[in-house]
Amino acid sequence: MHHSLRKFSVIFNMSLLLAAGIAGVSGVVYAANDELPVAAFASLPDVSNVVLSPDGKKLASIVRVNVDEHKGSVVHIIDLKTGTASIHAGTDNSKYIIKWVRWANNETVLISARFPMHRFGNPTTETRMLKLDVP
Repeated sequence: MHHSLRKFSVIFNMSLLLAAGIAGVSGVVYAANDELPVAAFASLPDVSNVVLSPDGKKLASIVRVNVDEHKGSVVHIIDLKTGTASIHAGTDNSKYIIKWVRWANNETVLISARFPMHRFGNPTTETRMLKLDVP
């Protein structure tokens, strides 16, 4: 199989697995003609901003966490060769919000964070870019 077709096939299959996993995590499936409840639109997605590293060996995403005392969002990295998953950064979403992740290169992930501030007595929204080295 041609290299680009093989890469597409791997990415497509991973997308299907990720979609199946997301459906399984949420545990709720609606038929096409069912009316979705407001809660389906009012909460953060379980997994968002899934991006493949330039060499295709790692996957970065933002994952919603809601387990016991840990609630919020984390940056989740999966090594596709070994299957190893790790969490590198997180927030409880009360002040800081992770907006997106991007690969700068095969070992560096850029993270955009947003948070409220006050400047000269006026409420504003600040953003910061964080650099995460991924071994």
